[in-house]
Amino acid sequence: MNLELFQTIKKLGICPIPGFSDKWYSWIHAADLSDLLFAAAQRGERLGQNQPTGTGIYFASSDSGRKLSEIGRLIGRSLGKDKVWAVRCPPAVVWSVSTFYEITKQLTGKAPYDWAKAWESLHHWTCSPEKACTQLNFLPQPLEERINQTGQWFSENGWL
Repeated sequence: MNLELFQTIKKLGICPIPGFSDKWYSWIHAADLSDLLFAAAQRGERLGQNQPTGTGIYFASSDSGRKLSEIGRLIGRSLGKDKVWAVRCPPAVVWSVSTFYEITKQLTGKAPYDWAKAWESLHHWTCSPEKACTQLNFLPQPLEERINQTGQWFSENGWL
């Protein structure tokens, strides 16, 4: 899960929405991703010559995608916040912030957000885990549960 998003929601009670419309994203917890990778290594399709396109490819997601505003509300609940405001950020703001962080990255070698992340954030990114669920018996834990676990872990370890 995204630490910066948890921190922003914890401190400000807002979930920034890049662009003029809410975006759909697929999410997966690291433990579920690990389970999927292990299952694919053990039981997944093997590539060979003349295989159809998509052979051996599995998408990792807890479900088929959620709106970022919904993820923000789930994160807020995991942190004990009753209300999280979804705040739309026009593309010009997204690019300005990413330019600031891009310069910071050039000077310090690290930054939480840059031009590549800005470009990604302005688009929908979803996939379906259906093939992995069907072929590999992949069964990720409910996203709400994983967000609660992540919020608790971040809090207990002083990251928020």
